[in-house]
Amino acid sequence: MGIRMKEMKRIVVSLGLCAVMAVVPAGAVNAQDVNEDGAEIDIQESVEYDLEKGGTQSFEIVDEDGEETEIIVEEVPGKVRVASKTYKITGRYREKWTAGFYIDVNNNRITRAHDKFYKVTKGSISNMRLLKESDAQATLSFKYSFATVKKNSKVVAKILNKRLIVKSS
Repeated sequence: MGIRMKEMKRIVVSLGLCAVMAVVPAGAVNAQDVNEDGAEIDIQESVEYDLEKGGTQSFEIVDEDGEETEIIVEEVPGKVRVASKTYKITGRYREKWTAGFYIDVNNNRITRAHDKFYKVTKGSISNMRLLKESDAQATLSFKYSFATVKKNSKVVAKILNKRLIVKSS
């Protein structure tokens, strides 16, 4: 019964996200690129989470190599004032890794970045570092290794005009 409820919840969230995406104009950075086959790839470098709307939102980012990363932003429920909230930022790179962190936001400013986390399905993660770079930006950076591939990766959260902009690479 518990698994069935989770599936139903995912379906409802997915349908809600589709409805929002159909109505709300895209505010993220988009570009068109052409791959080796001549087919167009829609490159989306970042996603926008509306701080005033809140809740949990899930997005897909496609980089210039056609690689997909899922971004999930969740408002963490708590007993805090309306102007002060905590958000969980998660990046999922295909079936290889999941990594993220929490940020505390007060008056549209990041007051703290904390509790970084990760899970690796294939390969390994090293040199993980979480840095609150300013009142507007926090970055989780790390090195992902799988077989002969070594890639510097990051998940970035930035506040701009009451929106939380998240990108992953």
